[in-house]
Amino acid sequence: MTYDTVKTTDLEPRAHHKRQLQSLVTCRRSAMCEWYRRNYACGHHFTGASEWCYRYSQTQKRCKVVVTQVDYDSSVCKSCMKKSAKTQVPWEHMIDRSKSDPNRDE
Repeated sequence: MTYDTVKTTDLEPRAHHKRQLQSLVTCRRSAMCEWYRRNYACGHHFTGASEWCYRYSQTQKRCKVVVTQVDYDSSVCKSCMKKSAKTQVPWEHMIDRSKSDPNRDE
């Protein structure tokens, strides 16, 4: 029984086939990064990436920010939440805040 010898170059895809395959693969992937924006009740907003594109995964360079989705959140952002949280101090009971409260009923 004889076997035909096959050259390894015959098994490799030709250069133009490689380019076609690569273009098909990159077309299936997202062309740009997908960005979202979250609007908070306090008026602040946050913009983040929901999905990175193929180019970013290869080069670590971000695409231009084009927001494709906007979410509305009824809560306040973390920054405002920290500002509103009053820190209690040991001498809090000694402070008379009635003099400094403009909404105080007299």
